[in-house]
Amino acid sequence: MKSFSKTCIVASVLLLSGTSLSQNNYQPTFDRSDMAIMGTGDDISIFSNLSNPGILAWGHEMAYPYGPAGPLQVQSEIELANQLGFSVVTTNIDVITATAYVMYHDADLREATVRDVDDEPIVVPWFEHVTYGGGPDPTLMTWAEHPDTSEGNQGVLEVEINFGACASHYVRTYESFPIKDGDEVATSWSYDIYLPADIPDGMRIYAWVGNVPWADELSYFQTVGDSGSTLVPGEWNTLHYPITEKIDAGLFTADDLLRVGFQHWPEAEGYTATLYVDNFKLHGIGEADIVLADFEDPAVGVSEFEFVGWSCNEEFAVPTYWNCTNNPVFRDHIEDKMAMGIGFGANAVHLDDATGSGRLQRGGCFCDFCISGFRSFLEERYTGVELIAMGIDSVLTYNYRDAVHEILPDKESYINAYWNNPDQIPLHEDYQLYHYRRMSEFIAELDSVAEDISGQPVDFHINAFNLTPRRIVGMDHINFFTVETHQNTPGEASFVYKFVDALNMSLAFTASATEWGVVRFNDAWNLAKYWIARGYAFGHHFMAPYKQWIFVDGLQTDQYTGPSDEFATVYNFVDNHHQLFDDYQAVEQYGLLYSHKSLRDRSYSLYYVANALYQINAPFGVIIAGDEWLDISFTEEDLARYEKVFVPRNAQFDSVQSAMVENWRQQGHVFDWINTHNFETEIAPQLTPWVSLQNNPGVNLVPRMKPDDPEAPIVIHLVNSNVDVSTNSVQEQLDLVVNVDSVLLEGRDITTASYLRYNGPNEELPIEADSAGIHITVPSLQLWSILALGSEFLSTEPGAENALPGEFALAQNYPNPFNPTTTIEYTLKEPSDVELVIFDMLGRQVKTLVNGRKSAGEHKISFSAGDLFSGVYFYRLKAGNYTNMKKMLVIK
Repeated sequence: MKSFSKTCIVASVLLLSGTSLSQNNYQPTFDRSDMAIMGTGDDISIFSNLSNPGILAWGHEMAYPYGPAGPLQVQSEIELANQLGFSVVTTNIDVITATAYVMYHDADLREATVRDVDDEPIVVPWFEHVTYGGGPDPTLMTWAEHPDTSEGNQGVLEVEINFGACASHYVRTYESFPIKDGDEVATSWSYDIYLPADIPDGMRIYAWVGNVPWADELSYFQTVGDSGSTLVPGEWNTLHYPITEKIDAGLFTADDLLRVGFQHWPEAEGYTATLYVDNFKLHGIGEADIVLADFEDPAVGVSEFEFVGWSCNEEFAVPTYWNCTNNPVFRDHIEDKMAMGIGFGANAVHLDDATGSGRLQRGGCFCDFCISGFRSFLEERYTGVELIAMGIDSVLTYNYRDAVHEILPDKESYINAYWNNPDQIPLHEDYQLYHYRRMSEFIAELDSVAEDISGQPVDFHINAFNLTPRRIVGMDHINFFTVETHQNTPGEASFVYKFVDALNMSLAFTASATEWGVVRFNDAWNLAKYWIARGYAFGHHFMAPYKQWIFVDGLQTDQYTGPSDEFATVYNFVDNHHQLFDDYQAVEQYGLLYSHKSLRDRSYSLYYVANALYQINAPFGVIIAGDEWLDISFTEEDLARYEKVFVPRNAQFDSVQSAMVENWRQQGHVFDWINTHNFETEIAPQLTPWVSLQNNPGVNLVPRMKPDDPEAPIVIHLVNSNVDVSTNSVQEQLDLVVNVDSVLLEGRDITTASYLRYNGPNEELPIEADSAGIHITVPSLQLWSILALGSEFLSTEPGAENALPGEFALAQNYPNPFNPTTTIEYTLKEPSDVELVIFDMLGRQVKTLVNGRKSAGEHKISFSAGDLFSGVYFYRLKAGNYTNMKKMLVIK
């Protein structure tokens, strides 16, 4: 694993592909500021931020409001320019703006009323591309009238477009603007289609289905019928037509299509587009090639955007989102995208999904590139005799696609066998391992290219979703995980944290999209605060609740951004007590043996074991037993770190690992996990966790310490899981008795117990000691607190940093955020000339709080921001040669 750089500008790479967009723009030769043009698609997202009024957006069939008499309809931008006196300008769009915008995705004429007020343009901003779109009724319009007292106005027009009855993604409400009787505008939707004059057998066309990356355009073509031929839409698109299996030709205009033998068809009816590809300059990516497979079975699809459909009539193909990561041109394309990001100054690369073509659980990829590579894999892995024994007489002519197809004739039967009877699939394990290694090799290639371009090592991150074995690829080149899993299944979350510890990796965790939906639709931000607190307690990070994905019934419908002032209380707690987090390590009393092979085979689950230990507050760690997928092996020393080792039933190890486990079992150091009942009745009574509660009302204890620093306090996080989603409340726990075993205290002088609340006053708690250890009664627990056991009390005020005696220090203000008053504390080692000044975000000095000589010791000053605006401010302390600055947030 690579070392991790903490500060990153990330170039995100989805394993996707596409083409690019280039258009002519037209500007009127005369001034008509009352004009409004209805255009299509992404054009408006470019124009809405610009300022020059009264100019058109381009697109397919458009309508131009020509005064109260009615709309003027035009069929092309050329016709529009000719009739209205527009002149062609360059492709530079900086001087173009659209004054209003309405778009439809069906072929019916729809009308909308828009108007200009006082000759000012009406700008209705478009939002970024909509993914997971599509469906039989892709456009729903809602018109709402609201009273408006301004002269001549009849109300406010609000346009709401729900993209897709079958697969909606975002629901966007456009900005409102005044309306009155005025111009009518309309637009309709149609395509010209170009059919190849001579389509080779098995050849498919991949092309855009419009100027904008909306998935419902694809569904439109999929539902109108299938002639048996594959078509491309017409003008204003960059098209790619496969000339051979490995070579494609860029076709940029309708003339190019006709030149290479395409026939023109005026309408799309009766034809089906098999795939949708897009990659336009609005996203700053630029033009990129795609490879179009030409082989006997249906082709493999690629797409830039995140709708995961299957191309028409495909039995064995990759869903459009996942692509084929064995395709050499596609791999080159990903490298080009990454290189562009690194060239822009990014120092990290994030792979949003690193499994690529290895997602066999979705049906897998059986394209020529995959089949050819698998032949080479088998030839290297097995001898000729072994291959013959496997039924492969000649590996050079062996076609794995045909072998699978003989037994499993379609995608559905393959997926069913994958989940329920994998032994039915020929060479199933080998094909999985082949894809896994190919993807790991690809990550290594990307890492090498990134370092060559950057001139220094580049951090690589992957979204490993739920950290199942097939998600853990390229480990030698990855130094950071993002993981999304079920946070409300404590065993799953606690296992992920401990497993990442065992990998010696960093982690940014998040909840599943359905759980973010629970937070969003119940306004249950306390649940998110609980997840954040638990992440810090385990020594990792939970993603900030900002634009988190939400799924409802399996479809993304919204995003969640919670109240920043509420989450700030948790983050400030960490900042104010960072010395209790930095360099701390988990206390691990029991070991949980992880078998990578068993997890791959789905022979067992470790979540049950992790949950059982977590619920009784038994500190545990994970011991990894790898295999040919994950090159990690445990040793006797690894086992010896733990008091007892849990070995789940059906765990599989190699011969060396099995011998070590058996040796420890004979010595009485192994608990064999069978099921939860076995744990509760036979194992749990034998456990004596080093930290425990006298009763356990849904409160989890997470101990951490600095093993090489006996002077550092022992830290015990108390995390309260009693969050009521329906009321967004945390059930306060009272009079909790925390027991700490003497084993954990060995070699440490514990004389004080500092109780630090994340949102309340801190206090010193009395300690009761006996031969078993110490016992501390916690008077109350809200969401999260820290019990710090050491030789001195740490803090009596929330936000006060713990300065060493006699040192200079500047504490974090409290409360923070605040309105309008906060308190700032500082400590002087010796009498000093002191300056305490407030600055705004631009570095301008807005207030001086202290300017004079002060005595040694602790000082406290109250600061009122009643005359300041909301926002971020900084306060700086200068005392002799000491200087420190901190940030504060004013919220009004």
